[in-house]
Amino acid sequence: MLGSRSFTGKLAETEIDGYESRDGVKLRDALVRAGLAGRPRIAVDPARYLGYLEAHIEQGDTLDSRGLRIGIVEGIVGIWNWRVTLTGQQNHAGTTQMARRKDAGVAMVRLATQIHDRFATLAGPRTVWTIGRMLIDPNAPSIVPGRAEMLVQVRDLDIAVLARHRDTLLEMVGESDRAGPCRATIEELSQTEARMMDKAFQAEIEAAAERHVPGAHLRMPSGAGHDAQVISHKLRAGMMFIPSLKGISHHWSEDTKEEDIVLGAQVFADAAAAILKAG
Repeated sequence: MLGSRSFTGKLAETEIDGYESRDGVKLRDALVRAGLAGRPRIAVDPARYLGYLEAHIEQGDTLDSRGLRIGIVEGIVGIWNWRVTLTGQQNHAGTTQMARRKDAGVAMVRLATQIHDRFATLAGPRTVWTIGRMLIDPNAPSIVPGRAEMLVQVRDLDIAVLARHRDTLLEMVGESDRAGPCRATIEELSQTEARMMDKAFQAEIEAAAERHVPGAHLRMPSGAGHDAQVISHKLRAGMMFIPSLKGISHHWSEDTKEEDIVLGAQVFADAAAAILKAG
């Protein structure tokens, strides 16, 4: 969300220097190529706006699985990320006896399983957690891995729930480090703040949905991060969902029915008109 963060003054110049694409292009160089180098960044002027509305596919299956047509977003979850690193001893897979191995890959998998099981006892009704990236080094079939790392992510609307998972994760990594045979360390990577959407905007979206599809709408949280989350720090913000078929997102089969797109556009426009009228 670089655009919305820049627009709301939450993106420092020093942070821009650190961004690089997957194919090695630095953001600074891309700005030069685009003819934007040295130009001042546009900043939001709250006096110019009544607020910000965002429309999106749900990216989950709540609406689709329940036969609902419109989601009224009550709030957008906070997303907390950590890197857990296991350090053992790289060695030959054929000559290193099992009893003296310090296999970082095994240590990572064991800890990942413990995290998954323990988090299930801490979760709220909408808490989700993911270990979406796991790396071992040197990642070769005949070498005992000497280093491994995994990225652990937790999402929830309630900061107390997020903090509970963080504290438990720190405790578990510490226990793993003390138990050995591999060292275990943890690094906090990022925290996005959970944000509630404007209640009046929610009411207008809900009223518009009720006029078009009575009873086929739902107030719900967003499990994904969105620009509305960032812009809500400067402007009143609201958000609306339409269904994702089978709840699939971030995959080539992601899709939404055309009639739901049309309905969503109408509900969104009606809500915007009502918000403008109310001033």
